[in-house]
Amino acid sequence: MNRRFLPGIALVFLLSAVVPGFPASFTGGGVSLQLDDRARVVGMVVGETALKVAPAPLVALCDVSTGEYIPGTVAGGDAATGWQLEFGAARARATLVVASRGEALRFTCDLQGENLPARGMLLRFAFPFDAIGWQWYQDMQSAKPITPSDIRENVVPLRAYADLPEWRDQPSLRMGYANRNFCTVVAGPVGLCLAVPLDRPSIFRTSYNGPQKRLEMVYDFALSPDTRRPNAVSFAFDLYACDPAWGMRSALERYYRIYPEFFKVYAREQGQWMAFARLSEIDNANEFLFGLQEGAPEPEYD
Repeated sequence: MNRRFLPGIALVFLLSAVVPGFPASFTGGGVSLQLDDRARVVGMVVGETALKVAPAPLVALCDVSTGEYIPGTVAGGDAATGWQLEFGAARARATLVVASRGEALRFTCDLQGENLPARGMLLRFAFPFDAIGWQWYQDMQSAKPITPSDIRENVVPLRAYADLPEWRDQPSLRMGYANRNFCTVVAGPVGLCLAVPLDRPSIFRTSYNGPQKRLEMVYDFALSPDTRRPNAVSFAFDLYACDPAWGMRSALERYYRIYPEFFKVYAREQGQWMAFARLSEIDNANEFLFGLQEGAPEPEYD
């Protein structure tokens, strides 16, 4: 008799483990992203070009005291309200929303840690596509080839701040490094950009990991019971396509359209900024179209 009901019981447990809405597909900004029921990236399409993807977790969380990244597992939710992720040994959970926002695919992650003493954390988003041979843009004018053996990044260390620990025993965590740019661009047959909104300050870094073949975004932060939202933090970033022939210039053009409020011009008369010198000491100063001067060393000349 028991054996007659075992298959039914097994079926109930199997169905209870299935998360509604997964696998899932998200499209926006010229990019399509496919996730499986384990929140792994299993497909990426930019424009009409399918990228070569090796399935890997989209999101992982690291408590820096352990140095181990714990992939997020789907515990519930849906595309409308956000997917609920659990990070197990990292003792935190998150709500992840992926949605089309204008000309980009917007990722928003609200992270809530357990009630523990303050601790340093790293939150990693990974897009595991093969970009070997593509170009990694350092800025608008320079780029470096992506190779299988290198990790491409453009960061500066923030170790000048006295309250940042050195973490010399865990150099692979790259604690205290932050991006120089708010846009990260890789370009090959297609162009792809990761960008952060300028009105949400955070310490983050991006890289293309050649050995792992993935584009990464890592947030460097702390969870503390003493913050306004105890043990909680929120992050957002955008993913969108750009013209590979124009690289970062194309990515910035789209960024300006996504966030026009960040680039509103308030100066009635535009011009160059002059600092640390007197206009009277520059030959033909009007040729440089100065509009602003730091200080007023000689208003009678101005």
